[in-house]
Order: sequence, then C-alpha cells, then structure tokens
Amino acid sequence: MASLVPGYEYDIFISYRQKDNKYDGWVTEFVDNLKRELEATFKEEVSVYFDINPHDGLLETHDVDASLKEKLKCLVFIPIISRTYCDPKSFAWEHELKEFVEEASKDQFGLKVKLPNGNVANRVLPVRIHDLDPADIKLCESVLGGILRGVEFIYKEPGVNRSLTPKDKEKKNLNGTIYRNQINKVALAIKEIIMGLQAVPGAHAGIEKPGRTFEEEYFTEKKKDEKSPKRYRKTKIITGVLILAIIIITGLYLVPRLLNNNTREEKESSDKRICVVVMPFSNTTGDSIWNSYQAIIQQSLISSLSRSNEIRVRLQSNINNSLSFSGYSENGYIPINVAGEIAKKQEADILIYGSIQKSESGLAINTQLVELKSNEVIKSITSEGQNSDKKIFDIIEANRKQVTDFLIMSKIIKDNTPYGFDYKYSTTTTSPEAVRYFYLGKTAQGNGNMELALDYFLKSNSIDSNYYDPYIEIPAMYSAYIKNPDPEQNCKWLIRAYNKRDQWPESERLFACWEYANTFESFGESIKYLQQIQKIDDQDISSSRLLALCSYFAKQYDLCIREYAHFKELASKWDKNYLSWGDFYFYPGLALHKTGQFKKERELYNVAEKYFPDAPWLSSFQAILALTEKDTARANIYIEKYRSYKKKNSESEAAAEQGVGDIYFNAGMLERADKHYQNALSLEPDNIDRLNSVADYYIETGRNIDKVPAMIDKILKMTQKKYDY
Repeated sequence: MASLVPGYEYDIFISYRQKDNKYDGWVTEFVDNLKRELEATFKEEVSVYFDINPHDGLLETHDVDASLKEKLKCLVFIPIISRTYCDPKSFAWEHELKEFVEEASKDQFGLKVKLPNGNVANRVLPVRIHDLDPADIKLCESVLGGILRGVEFIYKEPGVNRSLTPKDKEKKNLNGTIYRNQINKVALAIKEIIMGLQAVPGAHAGIEKPGRTFEEEYFTEKKKDEKSPKRYRKTKIITGVLILAIIIITGLYLVPRLLNNNTREEKESSDKRICVVVMPFSNTTGDSIWNSYQAIIQQSLISSLSRSNEIRVRLQSNINNSLSFSGYSENGYIPINVAGEIAKKQEADILIYGSIQKSESGLAINTQLVELKSNEVIKSITSEGQNSDKKIFDIIEANRKQVTDFLIMSKIIKDNTPYGFDYKYSTTTTSPEAVRYFYLGKTAQGNGNMELALDYFLKSNSIDSNYYDPYIEIPAMYSAYIKNPDPEQNCKWLIRAYNKRDQWPESERLFACWEYANTFESFGESIKYLQQIQKIDDQDISSSRLLALCSYFAKQYDLCIREYAHFKELASKWDKNYLSWGDFYFYPGLALHKTGQFKKERELYNVAEKYFPDAPWLSSFQAILALTEKDTARANIYIEKYRSYKKKNSESEAAAEQGVGDIYFNAGMLERADKHYQNALSLEPDNIDRLNSVADYYIETGRNIDKVPAMIDKILKMTQKKYDY
C-alpha cells in the first residue's frame, strides 16, 4: 500500500523487539488497536508496516536487505521502547531506529517537522512500555538528538513496571493512564505529523486539522528559546527534618492524586471540552450608536474561544436563530431566563451573557459567566474605557482576553485535579500558559521525570512570577527530587515565596509562611501556621496531614494522635482504600507508644499487618512494643522477622544491625542498643549512614559524647558538600 505522500513506501513503520511480543502478544495487540483508531482518525487509508513474521528478513541474525530499506522509507517511525529495545547490539536498534534517523535526516522533510500549530515534532514517535534506566534514556536521546518524549503505555503499582493493557484499571495504575486514551493520543500525534509533512511545498495535502490536547505538549519539540536545566545526581536524604520536608511537600499535591474521582459526572459525549454559548450583548446605555456593537462583542468572543482546543463554542447563527424563534431580536434586550433556556437546549456548560453600559470612565462592557448546571454566576468581568468608536475596540479586546483566559485556565485545572470541574477555582494568575506549564510539570512529576518537571515549573514561574503554585513545587524539587539536590536554590526559592506572601490570598500566604517556618524556624512556628490554615478550611486534607506530621516532630504527641484521626476521617470521604496508606500507622503508632497507650498501639499494628505484611518498619515497631511490655519471646520473633526482610531486600548485615540497635534504643534498652550500633559501625566503619546514626544516638542519650566530634569530622570530610550532613 502506498503512502499518503508520494515517494514513500509506508506512512508508519512499527519497530520492536520480538522479546516484547512473545509473552502476551502486546505489540501485535497494540498495532491492531492503533489501526482501528487510525481508521476513525483519517479519511484516507493509512499504511502501516508491522513485521509479524520473524522470518521476513527481520531476525536479529539477518543482514539488512534492500526490501527493508525501502520499507523504512516512511513518514512516521514508531519504536516500541522497552528495556530490551535499548540495546545497540539488537537488529531493531541498529538497523531500524538508527537507520531511519539517518535516512530521514537527509530526505526532503528532515527528521523534525513543523506542525500546523507552529510547534516542531520529531518523526520518531516513541511508544514507551517500561520505565527506563537513566543509561537507557541517555542512549535513546543520543540517537534522537533531544529529550525522549512520546506516549507512555506503562502500568505502575509499587514494585510493578510493565506494559499497560486494555484490561488495566485507571484507579489502580499509579500513572493514571487508560489504554484507550493512549491509543487515541498516538493516532492524533501521527495525524499532526503527517499534516505537517503534507503542508511542505510539493507534498500532497488535504487532511483536516484535528483539535490539539495539551497533553500532546509532551511529544512536540520545545521552541529554541527554551532552556533545559542541567541534569543532577540523586542524593539520599536521611535526616529527620529533611525527610519531613519531603513527605510534607509531597503531601501538598501528590496525596490528592490518590483521592477518588467519582464526583465527576461523565458526559454522554466523548468530547470533554467546555461547551459555551455566547449571547449578543445588550445595549443599556440608551444610545443607539452602540447597537451594532452588541453582535460585534458576541462574534469577538466566539472567534477567540473557538481558537482554543479546550473550548467548544456554538455558532453565532444557531444562537441568533434560536432567539428569533423565541420572539427576540439579537439587537434587543434578552431576558436571562430566555438566554439560559436557549443555552441549555444547545447542551452548553457555560452561558456568556453581558451588556454595554455607561461608566465613570465613559463606557464599560460587563460580562457574566453562568454555570448552567447550578444556575450560578461563576465569574463577572468588567472592562472599562473611553466613550469613543476607537476606544471601544480596546475595551472589547480587554474583555475578550479576560473571558478566554478564565475559561482556558478552568479547563486545564479541571483536567488535572481529582475533584471534577470547579469553575470557581481560585488561582493567583491570569495566565493560561503559566497554568498550562504548571500542570505539565505536575504530570512529569507524577511520571517520575523530575528534571522535566522542574523545567516546566520554572517556565511557569518565568511567565508569571506572582503565580503561587510553582513556589510550592520548585523548592521541593531542589530539596530532594532532582538527581543532585541544591540546598542553596531550595532556600532561595523558599525566601522568594515568603517575600511575596502578602500578594496572595490568606490560605496561600499562610502556606508560604509555613514553608518558611518549616525550614528556618521551629516546629512550633510550623504548627501555628497550619492551625491558622485549618481555621480557614477544616476540611483541607493537606493541612491536616502536615499538622499531624509536624506535631510528632515537635513531640506534641497528643496533638499528633488527634490530628491523625482527623486526617483519617477526611481521607475516608475520598478514597475507600485509605486504610492502605502507610501514614495512618507509622507516626500515630510512634505517638501512641510515646504516650504509653500500648493497647491502642497494638490494635493499630494488627490492622496495619493486613495491608503491610512484609514491611520492615512494622516489624520493628512491633518489636519495640513487645520489649516495652517485657515480652522478650514475642520481641525476638519480630526482630528475626525484621532481619529476614532486610536480607530478602539484599541489605547489608550492618544495616540490619543498625536497625536492631534502633529497636533497642526506642525500647529504652541502651546497653543492648550500644552493642548493635557498635556492631554496625565495626562492619562498615566508613559508611556515612552508620557514622551519622551512631553519632545521633550518642548525642541523644549523652553516651560516649567524647567520641562524637571525631565522628562528625570524619563524616564531613567524606560528604564534602552534601547538604544533608
């Protein structure tokens, strides 16, 4: 079958390793589903080359023949990127991927193509079915000549990293992706690339332009003026305060990702854009000179909104015909109830209804955005200016921009929050692009690509430096998430946010104060700000979790226990699986132990065993409780269980000895703790974790204090600039 573009053998070439198809035929199923999706996406027949026959000259022991080179002359090359595909010794890598990149770079289009929307995309469209090691990512990027982008078909649970299948459930998949949606993304990406190729002079054109979803930002090349931050090396965080910071910052945004999404109403249509009806604006000035502008404002908004891929706008002619059938003129006054009924018949989500008015400055355009489901005005926008024919267009433009920006931001937020569509969402920016980049960062963060996430957060901040949300994420990225944490940048961003606190609404101001206090001040100050946040909204799950954590580290154990009960109550409203969250057992168990509530502590651990049967921390807590209650036989069982888990996870004997030392220390048996800490240190005398833990123990208990300075000096010489030491 010929390609859509003359001179090419196929439109699409599918490259893969036979190993990735042997287990369950994943690649074959993917290709079959993609072909069906392409049929629904293109009016024309799209040709796909997929080698299902291992004897068709594509065995890894075969040489490249002339027929394969012809087949590689295609428009789009799709490699199924897996752990086995990233192998320079394999046939697919050497003679398909590298061969295509080399040949495409020299043909009439080049390797990268300009898309209809102005972005640039690579003709290699990777489909990733596994999370890759850093070395494999670097290998791919060396061939592609840029960041590895594409569409991910990865299913993740704790300890699971495999290809996504049609049967996998979205809620169980930590990536939150659905197989059917990913197939659709591949088809749309292919369509845009082919459209870009057909737009080149001399190529055949004629495919209609599809709407662009903002997730597709992921597999378009960045514009030349964008800069990627340097890559970093991961550093282990071991101190209690920094562990707290990681957990807390994660809790602000990642815990809500776990919350149930059942509150959304699914539309019957598969079109998830906001549907908007724009009415003619009423002239209430009493001056007929402005009558003609009623339809001009309406058309200005319709034209602006229709250019957005997030919004679907009903035609002006349909709206005005409906008005005529109802007995109203587009140039006359239209009652709000009539406008609402017309909008509902058009199956709209939002009604835009407004008027031209006199104002102190001359003239004003007042616009109301009405959510039809609740019949509530969700946004009121007024733009003013001088009363003249020339200046009214400035007013119309200002009004158009505010309305468009608000609706686009609402749609982006709706697509990226677990709570459904909230048009009344309060944000600290008016820039849709700043919001777009922020949520691209959140998506990259959720997918584990921390350097890309930081890049997007910084881009969002550069667009609007007063936008609050990136200030929550950027310090956390520098603190722990990127490969080589940068404490100086972490502190600088915390201070920037703190200095801007008075520009933001009360809740955001208090969170900025809390972040600052959590790093530079006491736990008592952190608790003070979190309690103020709770007074604003006692149903805020993030502040409840943070307060529970901070109160434990501040040794306010009763407050910790009470706040965890509140946190648990809030979580139970959102996620039926909340009992499988480790948060509900770890610190509450320690707090119950510290307050001598051993019966409640034991009951808590009995529940935890159902969800964490193989957790070393749980065995260690149970051993501490047994030792405290003088039940040595039971304690020994849990200690052996703890050791077996450490061995099973390939941890060293020194790590196990240190952990057992922690058990005896927390049970108040210091002589036994001394022995195990010394054993750990003798087994690994130059291990900074061992040195640090033993030094902490000596300081906390006042034992062997004279040994501590030398241990600290040794740690500092070994760690040099590692900020957590």
